[in-house]
Amino acid sequence: MEDELAILQEEFDEFVESRFGKKYQEWNIKQINAINDIQKTKQRLGIGDGKVYEPEKVPERFAENLIKAGRTYIVGILK
Repeated sequence: MEDELAILQEEFDEFVESRFGKKYQEWNIKQINAINDIQKTKQRLGIGDGKVYEPEKVPERFAENLIKAGRTYIVGILK
């Protein structure tokens, strides 16, 4: 059972980092900036609606706290 839980914890950690970690947040900001640049170009051409997109707001230390909570939960299962 411990091996399965270790695999589950590893996969959970990877998921959290990929979805809420620093690299994802940086990627998200780059994507939003690119979309906003396209919106500005469309607006200059007269075909845009002027909509501005905002990056996702992920609370500071959210990923770390979620991983810590996951590990605490796994330890509770093992007891």
